[in-house]
Amino acid sequence: MKNNRVITAFIFSIFTLSLLAQTKTGGVKPVRVTVTGKLMQTQSYCGGASPTPEIEAQYQKAFPYSGKVFYVRKGKINSTKAEVITSFTVDAKGEFSFQITPGTYSIIQAKQLKSLKSVDLKSKGNNVVDAKCMKEWWAKPYYLLEVKTENITIPDWSIHHPCFVSGDIPCISYKGPMPP
Repeated sequence: MKNNRVITAFIFSIFTLSLLAQTKTGGVKPVRVTVTGKLMQTQSYCGGASPTPEIEAQYQKAFPYSGKVFYVRKGKINSTKAEVITSFTVDAKGEFSFQITPGTYSIIQAKQLKSLKSVDLKSKGNNVVDAKCMKEWWAKPYYLLEVKTENITIPDWSIHHPCFVSGDIPCISYKGPMPP
């Protein structure tokens, strides 16, 4: 009987020390939530001749934006002071998934990782940059993510690519001649 008490006391001591160690070192793993979604893209018809109905229909269809990379920072606005927590890449089906702890996060694009430079705010050739729009776009996350304790499915996204503008920044437009 005495041996049982000693064993019980020993097990209780180990359990208590384990709890204290977890509390002091933060050893208890936080809840991780899975975030999933789908990203599609569309593009404009940039040819010269009027498109056939078949070509018009083809350009109206969204298709997966495979290979697109997004980054996740803490906070409601984009700031280079906030560290990047994780990143994710859209797969061939346009789908993505990542895990994160509860909190408020900004999902941003690669161009939003570093501060804008004056060259980013200047028009180049036939591509016109709206500087005010560019500054607002940079500070605003592509998607604001509020994570509680349950898995999240982000509503489907779609990015449109206008003619003769590379990248995904909506503040740049083409003002040049169209092909014949």
